[in-house]
Amino acid sequence: MLRRAKQIQLKASDKSDKAKSIWKERYVDERKKTTQLEQESTKSRDTLEKLHRELLAKIELGFGNNSLTGKTGLPSRKLKCVVQKDVKILRQELVKKKIQITLTRNQEQSATDNSKRNSCIKVV
Repeated sequence: MLRRAKQIQLKASDKSDKAKSIWKERYVDERKKTTQLEQESTKSRDTLEKLHRELLAKIELGFGNNSLTGKTGLPSRKLKCVVQKDVKILRQELVKKKIQITLTRNQEQSATDNSKRNSCIKVV
């Protein structure tokens, strides 16, 4: 019976050792992949930032020189239309926000007026 218990214990420890080794291999593999992916991510982020800075510089120079053509491939008319559309959308959002603020102020004002009326009625 003691021998059987030792065999079962040995089987269990072998099974747990195999599981540990499998997880350790997976961990090492993923760790190797992670460093490579982080390097690629850093390179891509740097490239994106560089392109972003270049694009902003071109746009700023384009507005300053009043010519929006360049390596981006967008003719000045098309870019101008895009910018005008964006400005129009922003103006519409601004008008909506102003209306919302006005309505909120009116509601607050009417609520305070009602409370003043109620307090005056109680006093009289």
